Amino acid sequence: MFSALAALSLVVLAAGYVLGAEAPRLIGVIGALIAGIGAAPLQLSDRPTLVERIGVAVMLGLAVATLVGSVMVLVPLWHPFIAALVAGVAAARAHMIGVQSALGELRETPPRSRRRPPAERAFARRLAVVSPSAVCTVVGTVLWLSAALGEGHLVPGVAGFLPHISYLWYVGVVLLIVAIALAGKESEPHVAIAVLLLIAAVTVTPALIYGEPRSQTAVKHVVLVQHILATHHLHTLDSIYYTYSGFFSAMAWLCRVADVGNPLGLATYWPALIGIAGAAELRFLFGRLISSGYRCWIGVTIAVLVNAVGQDYFSPQSVGYVIALCVFALVIVGAATSPVSARARLALLVVAGCSLAVTHELSPYIAGGVLLTLAAFRLVRPPWAAATMLVPAGLWAALNAKALSGFISLSALGNLSNFRPPSTPSAPGLSRLPIVGDSSHALALGLLILVALALIGLARNARRASAWAFMLAAGLGLVFISINPYGSEGIFRAALFGIPWLTIVGLASVRKPPWRWAGFFVVGIVLLGTFLVAQFGLDETNVARRPDIAALYAFIAHAPPRSYRLELGDGDLPLTLDPTIHNLVWDPLWNPKNKAELAVHSVSPPTAADLNQLTENYIAYAHNVGHTPARDLFVVWAPVVAQYQVEYAVETMANTLEWRNLFLASPRWKVIFTAGGSYLFRYVPAA
Repeated sequence: MFSALAALSLVVLAAGYVLGAEAPRLIGVIGALIAGIGAAPLQLSDRPTLVERIGVAVMLGLAVATLVGSVMVLVPLWHPFIAALVAGVAAARAHMIGVQSALGELRETPPRSRRRPPAERAFARRLAVVSPSAVCTVVGTVLWLSAALGEGHLVPGVAGFLPHISYLWYVGVVLLIVAIALAGKESEPHVAIAVLLLIAAVTVTPALIYGEPRSQTAVKHVVLVQHILATHHLHTLDSIYYTYSGFFSAMAWLCRVADVGNPLGLATYWPALIGIAGAAELRFLFGRLISSGYRCWIGVTIAVLVNAVGQDYFSPQSVGYVIALCVFALVIVGAATSPVSARARLALLVVAGCSLAVTHELSPYIAGGVLLTLAAFRLVRPPWAAATMLVPAGLWAALNAKALSGFISLSALGNLSNFRPPSTPSAPGLSRLPIVGDSSHALALGLLILVALALIGLARNARRASAWAFMLAAGLGLVFISINPYGSEGIFRAALFGIPWLTIVGLASVRKPPWRWAGFFVVGIVLLGTFLVAQFGLDETNVARRPDIAALYAFIAHAPPRSYRLELGDGDLPLTLDPTIHNLVWDPLWNPKNKAELAVHSVSPPTAADLNQLTENYIAYAHNVGHTPARDLFVVWAPVVAQYQVEYAVETMANTLEWRNLFLASPRWKVIFTAGGSYLFRYVPAA
């Protein structure tokens, strides 16, 4: 099957080139990476199960892409097609051996003994029977997909697409929850398909409706991938993004092989791709500890619906999390035997550890810490598995200590503020929109429900050391956050890595199957509600807008090195990660302790004098800090930033519109780009 999928991927890739279609080329390249290169080593063994093969194939495909891409970009040795050919030939050889071995077994086995045993025949009969679960899956999928396709393009407002999409979409998603609950007596594919389609519903729907990435941050990652495609080289000491550029290098390699110049479409659908990959790794991990496939997929569903922390966008963290899940599955000591030999496991761990080391600055340390914790309870084999994560990460950090020096501070050690999520102070007299609090509360409620389930499961299994080990592993991320807050977003990373272990313990909260199915339905519906509000509640300002992306490209085209771009407000517009270009918000340009200055940047209508003061402060700051001439100063204003100001009670809409009008009327600033209400200004020096 894997060899056939790999061959089919190459056919799709070739068809994409013949037809001049970008999507088939990307699908073909990703398929060849996972089913071809990632699955190749396990083709030499008949030991792993299907779930284990998929888990290893996903991890190894991603890890190989990051390592090969990093070598080509950092050495540099930019030969993407030669690298693809070498990896492809090696994988093809493994697939040939596997296929020959399988065909040889078929030829040597007498026809009568090829008949499937009774258990497999019963499995096939159950799969073929039309069950209530299957009916709910089909009807639910038709409803949510038709509603998403029929909605058309939507510019997100408050709560994103949730208030606008047809009620049939909600019915379809709820039917998928029902299908999962009813699949307890069916074969595993019944529940697996329902879970995967549920993940597709909550990831593909926003991609179809918005048509752009759901994260502004994803756009700057796209721009960095394009920068690699143009320059073919990064220097690790220039930027921390360049130091940990494994993900960007991997995407650049795949995009070059697929002849994709702008991976914005890939970034738009990335949450769906990485969501399915994460589900496969969760099933792999849970299957190492739980014998029931149905319970494993229940755990996957709970983990997915609790995970609304927003780390599934086009980012290194999304890949680091998936790779770490596979590492946990490879070494955990559980009910199932190891899917690979000791040597193969060591090789996979080393590859995964090296990949994480060059991909993300936090993930390998959390993964290594989890492995150390579990090893203390003798739940990891080999017990020194943590070294394969921590040693490469430590060596890479030591080699690039200069790039990391500005991100580590002893003053942050043990500071309680490390555990706070990112905050935006509100201006006096203004109040945030209710959706801001609703979104945060929904996220917290989902996590609290999972914690409550885990505590019940812990109480039922208090005598088992493994239950305590998993609870400690779930909280280990908080230890790293106490050392480094990771830009006030570390609490999200800690929660992300704690979800799988809390889920494992929480699955033991209900023991009897009938109660388990009913309990899952209730919990699943509640978690679905919290997930939708937490995940999509702030889409009005989170989703990237096409005019803002175009304004960014216009700035890159006009801005020479050392230029400054001032974002007129406290939003989160797409930006460039080029270290020779500076991005700035107006925090350093005014004094928030000065009531008069605070007022004109919040509630009091600004005047031409205020604009001149801001301009002079901007010119002086750029000259003193970056030695940048005034002619290389830019300002960007966008409606989404104005809405962000209102959403978080930073500034009134009238105020931010008046700032825009002042720039439009000023002879000192010239509009060099405008689209969809967004503006890019450039300073005009006096004659």
